[in-house]
Amino acid sequence: MTVVDPRLVHAMRSGSFAQTLRVALAVSGLTLEQVRDALAERDVRVSAVTLSYWVRGRTQPERPASLRAVPLLEDILELPEGTLSTVLPAPRPRGPRTHISVGADPRALWQPADRIVGLLGAIGAPDPERLCVESAHDRHVIGADRSTVRMTLGLVVRAQANGVDRVLMLVEHAGPSTPTAVTVTRGGVLGRVRTDTGDGTSDMLLAAEILLDQVLERGDTAPVECEFVFDPSGCPEHGANRRFPQPGRQYLLEVDFDPTARPARCLRITQTSVQAEPIDVGEVRMGRSATAHTVLHDLPAGIHGLRWEWD
Repeated sequence: MTVVDPRLVHAMRSGSFAQTLRVALAVSGLTLEQVRDALAERDVRVSAVTLSYWVRGRTQPERPASLRAVPLLEDILELPEGTLSTVLPAPRPRGPRTHISVGADPRALWQPADRIVGLLGAIGAPDPERLCVESAHDRHVIGADRSTVRMTLGLVVRAQANGVDRVLMLVEHAGPSTPTAVTVTRGGVLGRVRTDTGDGTSDMLLAAEILLDQVLERGDTAPVECEFVFDPSGCPEHGANRRFPQPGRQYLLEVDFDPTARPARCLRITQTSVQAEPIDVGEVRMGRSATAHTVLHDLPAGIHGLRWEWD
């Protein structure tokens, strides 16, 4: 007769895969690394990070390789057959919260769409199902001539598949001038950079490839940051935003103005698409530092950021 630990019985009654696995792991005395190695000996490779996510309920086994691990976990943790498989819920709806690329239909967020499509074709658009954004933090610096002189774009990304090795940053800049420097300041090295200045009078579009410090496996996260430096152009900037093809979790945008060139008014804006009119959702007050910012949580798909008026 097999005696089941009362803690495990209680966990199974909860119906939670994460809780059952967490208690089973504690009862066994094994570490995540030991379980990972035991799975590898049975020709199923699941990282310790992924196992940690399963234990904490952040993710669950859904892919074929992951599902093969479930009965093996029962064997490794010396559980009665079906202990974990009976509490494993149906696969959850898949898909990233927000993509780094422009998504399937760039016309919703970029205009004219053929320019961004051509740019992505030249550099190679990443598969949006392989990577999602956990959070974004952008900082723009506006000079005394009211033009952008520097922007720093930061992301925390999560791999949704194995073998993710790059991130793509997309930038639109007022006027046709290209950056004098593009630098990866965190998380990797600079790969290919492609620009489109249009007919010489339209805004500049740029795609910069960041080759990550390490290849990410599914569930792995990585912070990345890229800086773009511009010469003062005399072309006034009137706003800064980020474009989210899918709902986003968190976004922080900061804009530092030169103290001699403060805008008369600064507003938070949101747009459902590039064709829609921007909606003002509140005025931003600036202190003596001449810095404006907005923090957004659980934001819908679309364009979100700040716009300002000079006079």
